[in-house]
Amino acid sequence: MKYSEYFIPTLKEAPGDEENESVKLMIRAGLIRKVVSGVYFYLPPGYRILNKIESVLKEEMKSLKANEVLNPKIIPLELSLKEEDEDENICFKDRNGRGFSLGTNYEKVIFDILKSEIKSYKSLPLTLYSIDDEFRDERRPRAGLLRAREFKTFNIYSFNKSEEELDESFDKINSVVQTFLRKVNLECLKVRCDYEPLDKIYSYDFIVESENGDYNYIDCENCGYKSSKDYTAVKMDYKKVEENLLEIEKISTPDARTIEELVSFLHTSAEKFAKTLIYVADGKTVAVMVRGDREVNENKVKKCLNAKDMKLADEETILKVTNAQVGFAGPVGIKTDMLLVDNEIPYMTNIVVGANDTGYHLINVNYGRDFEGIVGDFRNITENDLCPICSSKISIKKGIKVVSLNKTDNSGIKYRDEKGDEKNVLTGLCSIGISRIMSAVLEINHDDRGILWPFEIAPFKVDVIVASVKDELQVKVAHEIYNNLKSKGIDVLMDDRDERAGVKFNDADLLGIPVKITVGKKAKDGFVEVKLRSEELSKDVRIEDVLSELSYLG
Repeated sequence: MKYSEYFIPTLKEAPGDEENESVKLMIRAGLIRKVVSGVYFYLPPGYRILNKIESVLKEEMKSLKANEVLNPKIIPLELSLKEEDEDENICFKDRNGRGFSLGTNYEKVIFDILKSEIKSYKSLPLTLYSIDDEFRDERRPRAGLLRAREFKTFNIYSFNKSEEELDESFDKINSVVQTFLRKVNLECLKVRCDYEPLDKIYSYDFIVESENGDYNYIDCENCGYKSSKDYTAVKMDYKKVEENLLEIEKISTPDARTIEELVSFLHTSAEKFAKTLIYVADGKTVAVMVRGDREVNENKVKKCLNAKDMKLADEETILKVTNAQVGFAGPVGIKTDMLLVDNEIPYMTNIVVGANDTGYHLINVNYGRDFEGIVGDFRNITENDLCPICSSKISIKKGIKVVSLNKTDNSGIKYRDEKGDEKNVLTGLCSIGISRIMSAVLEINHDDRGILWPFEIAPFKVDVIVASVKDELQVKVAHEIYNNLKSKGIDVLMDDRDERAGVKFNDADLLGIPVKITVGKKAKDGFVEVKLRSEELSKDVRIEDVLSELSYLG
């Protein structure tokens, strides 16, 4: 490809409204342009990179003997996004009033199709994969391609007869993922994201360490335990506060609804408060109580309730169960179907809670005396908590999730075994974020000059630069090298623009092409300069030796 025939609109500076460094680089390098927040237009080199990532993954699918399928983008609501993310569906109705959404999670579609296609053990094992455009109405699109409204994923589905067969399939998919990540030069951590015993992993994510990431995980340096913050159990390490139990008292707090406002109003600390959040889970109202400075972990709540659908209650529901406006819910006399109490609450003494009366709170409230509920682990872990495995200090770090792997027996697909007995199909699922891979690679592979793409997914492997298009010999030599590289199947760009050499060098570095061949004044002596993007110094190579010098690219 000649630069003069290719559209690469590089910029000296990124627009000022972009905060994420990787997005700034992608915009400057002419890979993408922002349409609106969370929606991006892929320019030719950016789209080329996406296609290369897909090609690498497709090549890996051969070892799995996987068949490719194509999912529809328009999905009936009953087969659309998981219930917990229902409010993030991009929904609409057709002319007959039937509800649909743009595709966000394709598991249900494939499961629904295979329910009628898989009948016998003879159909198993089966591995399918799809390349999908996914859509999500993100509440707060941010971090560029990491939290976008539209993104590309590569999804693998493995259907199996037995635990042994599933484990074997799971290991093969894991091996394929590891090979792919090495090819795109990503070093990833494997982070648990389930509650099962340590010796039986059902779900984990591959995470690239990055301070700009949107994924939080806990890390124990002592035992090496790594787990998603959303799924990590909190180790019980509480001590009962030794205080005399005081009489419960109702106080007026007319302008204080939040914990911060209450702390200021009552001149105390958040550790003396307990907040109560109201949810609706599978049609039932549920109150969840945690210490004032803690966060409710909705994954843990859903697991306790075995709920399929759960969301925060609306104002009307809150008024119904508390007789109060938002901000004044409390456990004493609450009329929810269920009250869940975090493990920490029974160890607290004389706490402050909402009074279920607008403008009022209760002080000196104590668990057991004034209220009771289902006690369990319902909060997020913090850095002040201990490792749930070895009780050592933990840290909470940020990263970019690029792959998720999990097992399930809840696909609803049945088959009949050799004896005619009906059994559940066991499923392994793998989702690889193609656009996230692009962003993650860039996030950890750039310098002050631009991007450093790995060979496998670079838009071009080689950039042949004509230092001066007015020099006939330079143009002739450049064309000769360019054509020789193309004949060997090497992805090459020739910068034949009538621009200063410095402009061409800057654009090559910005775009991140791994190898730069400069045809300049040394051409008359039979030499060109070869420089790797990852290295500072260039190397003089005889023109006739260029192909052998770059033989590793063939």
